[in-house]
Amino acid sequence: MSPSFLLQLLINGILLGGLYALLGSGLSLCFGVMKFFNILHGSFTLLSCYFIYSIFTSTGLDPIIASVILIPAYFFVGFCLRRYLIGRLATLDAVLIVGFSLTTVLRNIVLLIWGARPRGVYTSYSMLAFDVLGGVRISFIYLLCFIISLVGLFSLHLVLKKTFLGIAIRAVAQDPEMSSAFGVNPSLIKDLTFGISLSFIALTGGLMSTIYSFDPTLEIVFLTKAICVVVLGGLGSVLGTIVGGVVLGLAECFAGIAGAQYQAFVGTVIFLIIVLIKPKGFFGLYVE
Repeated sequence: MSPSFLLQLLINGILLGGLYALLGSGLSLCFGVMKFFNILHGSFTLLSCYFIYSIFTSTGLDPIIASVILIPAYFFVGFCLRRYLIGRLATLDAVLIVGFSLTTVLRNIVLLIWGARPRGVYTSYSMLAFDVLGGVRISFIYLLCFIISLVGLFSLHLVLKKTFLGIAIRAVAQDPEMSSAFGVNPSLIKDLTFGISLSFIALTGGLMSTIYSFDPTLEIVFLTKAICVVVLGGLGSVLGTIVGGVVLGLAECFAGIAGAQYQAFVGTVIFLIIVLIKPKGFFGLYVE
């Protein structure tokens, strides 16, 4: 196994890890504030892929631009979904049941509109790559997705650390009752947080559509990867999300040496190990 091949795997793993970090960020934010895993995370990510596919094939609009346009729509859907449905459910069990039910509904909508055939978004730069030292090639689309993911994660970090909304989100995540005593509306903050979470899903799905071919069964893959990233990095930490994404990306790339079937397997193994030895993840903040 040559050093250039190992370097190629290392670069691919890091670039892919940035996208995985973006995938897990929305789930981490949702759980950190509302204390439940958004079962719809994978379904909405897949739905975003199909939306970008339809926009690209019908109008020719670049998928990256289409993803940005989709963000406000996803924010509105998330805000309304939390305010008028999830926020009215009394127990966590009810939230999970409704989530699983909506997942089934969304899966059948995808099958009805787009069918079961795999789809993909292929642009003029999909196969573009740069040659670097030692014959190592860097895919332009992987690099672009990595940069956009870092920009998105850094923006989230700034919002959480430097704005009143971010301070309110962190306050509600730690103590909703105490935050309400200081004039914060926990219910509104949770509505906004869920909207922001879905906004990141819209962007992630758009980027994923340029790398993966996708079909209606991929929703569980997206959800599993997001959960692995969150567990690895810990809840409520943007840095932890990045670390978790990179670790998962590297693990999958190096596991691919033994065969593609081991890539999903190694993620599950790492997930179980971290749960056993460090349940809060590497940088967890909002875990009781």
